Formats: sequence, C-alpha cells, structure tokens
Amino acid sequence: MLRSAEVRWFIPQAVSDPILAWFHDHLPEALVPEVRQDEYLVFPHCQSVGVKLRAGRKFEIKALASPPQRLVVNTEVAGFTDQWTKWSFDSLWLQALQADLHQSGQWVSVAKRRYLRELSADGGQIVEITSDPTIVPAMGCNVELTVVEVGTHSAPWLTVGFEAFGPHARLSQTLEQTVENFFRSQQPPPIPLTQYSSMSYPAWLARFISASDFE
Repeated sequence: MLRSAEVRWFIPQAVSDPILAWFHDHLPEALVPEVRQDEYLVFPHCQSVGVKLRAGRKFEIKALASPPQRLVVNTEVAGFTDQWTKWSFDSLWLQALQADLHQSGQWVSVAKRRYLRELSADGGQIVEITSDPTIVPAMGCNVELTVVEVGTHSAPWLTVGFEAFGPHARLSQTLEQTVENFFRSQQPPPIPLTQYSSMSYPAWLARFISASDFE
C-alpha cells in the first residue's frame, strides 16, 4: 500500500516541439518516453476511486484519501492537490484473470506516451535524479508529461502531473515544494495549467466518458 500527494492537469491538444522543449528544460539530454497501454474500469460520476490494469501486468486500485485543495503557484499556474492511497498487485496469474476482470463493469483503453522526470527530496532540497537511475530516493516527486488517447477517440490529450511520495507527514510539503521549484526554474508553460484543467485521472475519465458511450 502506498500513499501519494498529487496535482495534475489535462489539456485537449497534441504534443508539440515547444511543449517538449519546455518539459526538457535544464536536462542534459532528451528523455526517452515510456509507451504503454493501460485499461481503466469506468465509474461514471465517480471521482474518488480509480481501478487500472497497468500495461496488462499490474492491477491497481486508488482511493481518495484527502479531498482536493487549491494550489496557486503564480499568475500562470494554479490547480488542485489531493492525496491518494494505492494498492498494487503484480502476479504471474494476472494474465489468466484478465478475462474474468473484463466481465465486470466497463473498461476503456488509454494509450500513453509518458516522459518522466524524477526528483529527490531526501536532503531537504529538490534534486533532479533522472540522469542517475541508481539513486532510489525515500522521499521525492515524479513529474510527468504524457500524451493520452482514449479508446476509439482520435483526438489526443496532454496531461502534466506531479506525484510526491515518501513519509505521509511530509507528502504535502514535498509536493508543494517540488511544484514551486519546478515552475520557478522553468520557462513559462506553453500550455494552460489553470485550476479549470486541474483534476485527477478518475475525475478526468468521469468527465470524458459518459455512460452512453457503453450502451
């Protein structure tokens, strides 16, 4: 069981060179994206629970542990933070169980191309560790830029997300410190990261997918 503090934005547009250049700012070389297909169990009108098959290899359940709180970074960046409890199951038997899982409820496939920056907060300051995979921090934050495409919907979306991990008592502080440092050191974002586009994956899917899609 893991606990995380997060803030995320969803923007209905494709990725572009200026967006990638902004996200890779201050990095010595371009990140190699992770490409995968996740499947989500759809809960119409529910924003507090997420159920996912991650790349067909992990079964994950997320439950909202702390309601959204407004975060204002500067005049260009604002959003809502929240905290989640996550259970993750990785088993050799998961492939055999997928047919049974898909018989319950409605599932939607989400294709992802994910660029990830990893930051450590172990020393009291936020330090980039993306270039050194041997470092495994006990406390830190993952920052991602992901291109997502849902089911048969052709239009891509972008999501920018921060996910802090570590001791429960420090999660909010780590998240807020990382977000503030990141946007202070980066160029202004070329995409609108406002409170109107800030929401969790379950909240976004609940808005994006209506019950009529599965009739």
